Amino acid sequence: MNTISLFLENVCLCAVCISNFVGALAQKLLALFYGVLCILMTVLGTVFGNLIQAAQIIWAMCGGPVLAIFLLGMLTTRTNEKGALIGLVLGLCTTSWISFGTFASGARPKILPLSSENCQANSTLFSRISSSTLMPMLPETSTLITTSVPKINTETPYIFPLYRISYMWYATLGLLVGVTVGYI
Repeated sequence: MNTISLFLENVCLCAVCISNFVGALAQKLLALFYGVLCILMTVLGTVFGNLIQAAQIIWAMCGGPVLAIFLLGMLTTRTNEKGALIGLVLGLCTTSWISFGTFASGARPKILPLSSENCQANSTLFSRISSSTLMPMLPETSTLITTSVPKINTETPYIFPLYRISYMWYATLGLLVGVTVGYI
């Protein structure tokens, strides 16, 4: 709780006029808030799939628009504070909308077609087994092994085209929206 009390004393201007009881209550509520936030982030990570994908999605939602602000500040003289802020907000809204929309629509990555043409595992295999040393009474036997590849359901419901893009492109999309809106 030391870090929280230092935050309340040094950053918050109203910390001078609050009592010890109110300060302790504020510390406990902040600790509870951060605990609930951590639990929600772990749930969010399990909902989005694997941990690397969840981290990439969260980073891309924020990283692209923030990079747009840096690029606008470094490369342009026309952009002002209002334009950069609007570009940041619209970039964040766009990437958040696409990432949560992708999750809500249930869009999954497109599975590439499986072709088993010229694959030996899909053909009929004959293997000759000679058992003359173990069982001299049996002649040569043949074993028939067949394998098949299961068919994939190719019917897919309509999914909004932006929900079909890979999560690896979210940062780029946020960057483009942020730079375009911020520059205009």
